[in-house]
Amino acid sequence: MTARLPVISALLFTAFPVTTAMGQDAPGVPDTLSVPPGHTLKFSAHGQGFQLYQCGPDKADPNIYAWALTDPQADLFDP
Repeated sequence: MTARLPVISALLFTAFPVTTAMGQDAPGVPDTLSVPPGHTLKFSAHGQGFQLYQCGPDKADPNIYAWALTDPQADLFDP
């Protein structure tokens, strides 16, 4: 189920507008995370979790360092 979390998150963020505490609209969703036209939300779930990143040599260029996602963890709850 955790492998589906990024897709579910992207669907939730594009299906429901987000407003900040100041009443301003949040920044738009990048094209790489946008839901393609014709897709609809099938279900939603409350999730709570964290993501762990590790800094190390970049795979493309070992002379520079980059952050890499190592361990996403989330618990999903029924409404």
